[in-house]
Amino acid sequence: MSMLRTPRHEYGPTAATPSSYATPRGPALGSSVNANSHNALTATPGGPSSSSFDFLQHPLFADPESLQGGLQFDGLYAKMAGFKENLDNYVEESCARLEEARLEQGRVKEEREALIRGREKEVEAEKKAQHDLYAAIATERSEDAEARRIQSEKERYAHSLSSQLSDIQSELDALRQQFALRREEKQRIATKLRSMARLNVPERELLESRTGCRIGSPGEDLISFTFTHLSAERPAEEAYFVFAIQRRTYSMPVVEPALGAGVVEGLLEELNRSRNAFKCIKEMRRLLKGEVERGRRVARGLDEAVRDLRV
Repeated sequence: MSMLRTPRHEYGPTAATPSSYATPRGPALGSSVNANSHNALTATPGGPSSSSFDFLQHPLFADPESLQGGLQFDGLYAKMAGFKENLDNYVEESCARLEEARLEQGRVKEEREALIRGREKEVEAEKKAQHDLYAAIATERSEDAEARRIQSEKERYAHSLSSQLSDIQSELDALRQQFALRREEKQRIATKLRSMARLNVPERELLESRTGCRIGSPGEDLISFTFTHLSAERPAEEAYFVFAIQRRTYSMPVVEPALGAGVVEGLLEELNRSRNAFKCIKEMRRLLKGEVERGRRVARGLDEAVRDLRV
């Protein structure tokens, strides 16, 4: 677009402004432009008093001889039309470039806005992650404090248990010593009783023969009472029962001969209520004696029936 540029003229410190000269308008001047007009156009403003501040001449009037034939405008319209066409082309190209630059700037702006939105989302995500991290740290700290509290309580409880276990162990040791002493005492008494029983065998046998009652132990926590002299016809015939004493309440696992239903249960209920064993033993001997006598009567009846059948 160099053809659109206007030549620049350096006029020095007293350069003329566009208002210091004017181009004539209208038809070709021809001969109407004379030396007077040339002198008027090239006259120095201010008259003789302003000779120290002179304006430079306009390039069209630099050569007076070029104006002798007048200004020629024949090719001016064609040049103006070319200038206008070139100017329109320049404007269109400039507008196109501006539109492209605007579109490019819009695209870049959209990309930057999208990038900014992405960055903002990343920042929000990082803030949320940081908030969650702080919340998790706070939760872990509270849980850690609770765990330390529970551990402290358990340590105190363990210390208390240790002291209690120590006391219990001391009590157990004391009880073991007491049991050992009692066991030794029981063994000593049992040994003494066994030695006394061996010495008292004749007296015991005499007592049993006179009372018709023999006391024995058929097993652990069992006491048997065997009775004789229950029948005048057969004094050696025996009847017995067994006491079980492994629990606080007594029981009779064995009774021979067997008594009627409910008889033994009633005696045991009375015995467990009153704890009077001697009375129970006497009642059992009476009942066993009655059962033996009834058996002897039945036996005699059978013998007589057999004799009658034989006769």
